[in-house]
Amino acid sequence: VAMALAALLDKSYEHGPIETLFTVDEETGLTGAKNLGKDMITGNILINLDSEDEAQIFLGCAGGIDTLGHFDYTDAPAPAGYQFFKFSILKFKGGHSGADIHLGRANANKQLARFLFSLYRAYDGQVAVADINGGELRNVIPGNAYAVIGVPADKKEDLRKRVNEFAAVLEEEFSTIEGNQEVTLETVDTPATVIDADTAKRVVWSVNSIPNAVQAMSHRIEGMVNTSTNTALIRMDRDKHVITVTTSQRSEEESRKYDIAGQIYAHFDLSGARVEQGDGYPGWTPNMNSEILKVAVKAYEDLYGITPLCTSLHAGLECGNFLLNNPKLDMISFGPTLRDVHTPKESMHIPAVDKCWNHLRRILEMMADEK
Repeated sequence: VAMALAALLDKSYEHGPIETLFTVDEETGLTGAKNLGKDMITGNILINLDSEDEAQIFLGCAGGIDTLGHFDYTDAPAPAGYQFFKFSILKFKGGHSGADIHLGRANANKQLARFLFSLYRAYDGQVAVADINGGELRNVIPGNAYAVIGVPADKKEDLRKRVNEFAAVLEEEFSTIEGNQEVTLETVDTPATVIDADTAKRVVWSVNSIPNAVQAMSHRIEGMVNTSTNTALIRMDRDKHVITVTTSQRSEEESRKYDIAGQIYAHFDLSGARVEQGDGYPGWTPNMNSEILKVAVKAYEDLYGITPLCTSLHAGLECGNFLLNNPKLDMISFGPTLRDVHTPKESMHIPAVDKCWNHLRRILEMMADEK
């Protein structure tokens, strides 16, 4: 906002006509961008000042959509002769389900289901599930998950052995990526009821087999994710007797976004869940021939003697909604360096603000010269 206002007020440089656009609720639903009037954007070039790495110019972002599977269940008596435990997977790194999805970090929900699935097979289905929950937020790779499970009492020592073996497997598979994870097994009291056997099995089978993580890499920008899906949350609501699995799909291409979302929809439907799918938000496909991109790169090179990194963001920006308003928009996005955004430790690299301001001003000067 400050840089946009400065661009309007600064009399020390020459520029062409400038139209500024300010939106609300970008972080809580893109409300402002979604409700722009069709005549509000009159220009065909847009510079979005909402990026977090100075010396980088963004020319695309992912669109997203959430797909939820609701598994209705009934209470069943806890089977006689079973010993119950709380099995937990804790302290995976997690991270943002868009910006960090390419790092190969473990998904606690998927690993929980992986282990439970192995128990079902090893014990010929003699597994009871009394509680299951995992994940932190819908846009976060889950770092923690747990289930309260029961197995025949004569298998409790074998279960402990399998837990230790699984912990060793996770350590081996993720030793260079994670490092501080914990796998625990605690004895708990026998619950009065458990999830009915059919639903419990369907939830475990579904989460274990659902597509997850990177699905395709970009063919436009080397090293950039094109399409992904994240199994974000497992929530058990005892009052409503429903277990909800929340997933989110992202892609820089609308067609691929709806393709992977359709696959997740079909997966839940085949698992016997009630499927809920949101409207989502649109992506912004990178335009490698963008004219404003060429100007911005030249401006940065003139100012600082280096070529900025031109890349895309595997997360949402308002630019996708701006394109819906005006499909002719030629856009880029940049901004000063920010870290730990939306946390109590959020910070900004102060020298980067001056560099960004000079970059913006130089772009506007060059555009005026071209007219």
